[in-house]
Amino acid sequence: FFTRCESINLGEANCRLYYSQRPNGFWMEPEPLLFFDEATNFGQPTLIENDSVLIFSASPKGSDGTYDLFYSVRLENGWSEAEIMPAPINTAGNENFPTSFKDTLYFASDFHIGYGGLDIFKTYLRPDGTWAPVQNLGYPINSGADDFGLAIKPGFTASGDVELEGYFASARNTGFGDDIFSFTIFKPEDTTDEKDEPVAEEPVKVYDIYLAGRVVGLVRENDDPNAAVKDVINLDDAYIRMKFDGQELGLRTNPQGRFIEKLELGKNYDIIASKVDYLNAGTVVSTIFKNGLIRDTTINIEIPLEKIIYDTEIILENIYYDFDKWDIRDDARPSLDTLSQLLDLNPQLTIQLSSHTDCRGELEFNNELSQKRAQSAVSYLSEKGIDPNRLVAKGYGETSPAIPCPCDSCTEEEHQVNRRTTFKILKDRQD
Repeated sequence: FFTRCESINLGEANCRLYYSQRPNGFWMEPEPLLFFDEATNFGQPTLIENDSVLIFSASPKGSDGTYDLFYSVRLENGWSEAEIMPAPINTAGNENFPTSFKDTLYFASDFHIGYGGLDIFKTYLRPDGTWAPVQNLGYPINSGADDFGLAIKPGFTASGDVELEGYFASARNTGFGDDIFSFTIFKPEDTTDEKDEPVAEEPVKVYDIYLAGRVVGLVRENDDPNAAVKDVINLDDAYIRMKFDGQELGLRTNPQGRFIEKLELGKNYDIIASKVDYLNAGTVVSTIFKNGLIRDTTINIEIPLEKIIYDTEIILENIYYDFDKWDIRDDARPSLDTLSQLLDLNPQLTIQLSSHTDCRGELEFNNELSQKRAQSAVSYLSEKGIDPNRLVAKGYGETSPAIPCPCDSCTEEEHQVNRRTTFKILKDRQD
């Protein structure tokens, strides 16, 4: 079983799983294992349970672009449909490079708590069919760089004080790409005869905290800011600002949209990501732990950025007004507070806040009502500290319906859609 990356019918090159048999000392022509469609990327097949279960990494079409571990069971006439492995193994990040030795499954993950980037973890299948809690292999096998692809030495048998020997890949030698390292794990020393010996007090262990982040761009259908997200892309060379204790640190993402930085214990960090043609976004990371640290820790975050789409209405959800009134209701405040935060993070933006009514009522009345509603939203944002010069209020009344149905034939749902409050980012200031 192996992975081959090639273009099929002049299409996009993808990595697929293949297998080949050697019945009489000669390898037969490889055949593909068709678990998903041709747009799916596969990687790193391995066998467990006496070769009866095939485990591999895949990123099926329609997923969020990350890799998860899947399995298939050997049948009399082939393999069962691929099933995703359970949550204790898979995460919101990437899980790949599975290998096995006896009853233990090894794999790499960039989301389970680790030292940074990809770390190597292990688990095993318990007698009741569930998987044991995932365990980090720890230092020195794992490091602050990518560590992956662990393989046990062929034919290894434990003897003497050696518990395990093998190899793995790591990017820890900065500037030299990925290298292969060997390792030996020794059995714990037997200290049963040393109980009465005086034991020197161990120094207090100082643990390290790392922030491992990824910046992604959200891809929406037809670049419509109101449409569902259909994909995410890694954003390289995005700028990361980290603010803490009056200090500021800046760094850039790598070609995979990732960054890693060592943090200090007991602090709050404001993280802001920016990229040309995208809206800035931020989050807060805290290293204030109630019970302190018990191990080296990596905090994993993902910051999604929206593309800047000019002069296109973006619907503000849950902005409602009482009948014939224009004051901001309590249930509208959260949506406007979110918009206020967006404007705080993007001080270069000027926006137009627009209000629309449905077609019922007099035209002049609807125009005046919608203008007052738009102005009340502008006033609310001004009170939150947004410069009024960055805000334009515009009431459209019933003149620009989202659903242009004949008024007498509109359903109540269509009327509700047409009664909306929106904003749009202005490329040029409009009065």
